[in-house]
Amino acid sequence: MNKKPHKYSMGGFTLLEVLVALVVLSIGLLGLAGLQILGLRYNNQSYQLSVATNLANDMADRMRANLQGVRDGNYNSISTKPASDPGCDNTTSCNAGQLATHDAFRWYTNLATLLPSGTGTVTGTGLGSAFTVAVNWTEVVPGQGPRTRSLSMVFRP
Repeated sequence: MNKKPHKYSMGGFTLLEVLVALVVLSIGLLGLAGLQILGLRYNNQSYQLSVATNLANDMADRMRANLQGVRDGNYNSISTKPASDPGCDNTTSCNAGQLATHDAFRWYTNLATLLPSGTGTVTGTGLGSAFTVAVNWTEVVPGQGPRTRSLSMVFRP
């Protein structure tokens, strides 16, 4: 007897194609999720670097606005937050030394508020010389743990 081929003899082949397509799609989606995670991590790192840059420029601008305080050496070595703020929001009521203390207090407050474990230093030798403003913070990298990052800026007031 001669058998005729059944018209549905390859019925399982389509199911195999669908399974392979699902595996390929799953691998692609996992890769896309990995790229998204990397993008978020690097976005946070760049944000923190931008904040650190703005804070370094903030201190430089504060020093440029108080050149008498720079001449008097009030900004030559800032490495800790002052104990109190002299309250110089109205600069006409403060002398140059008080304004420098106010600037340091506000700068350290901003460092601690805007950056994780944010600290900073200002070093220099007076008007006409170069000052270095350094900003430090802790960056947490998933899988690597915390690491200290820093940014230094050299300028002349």
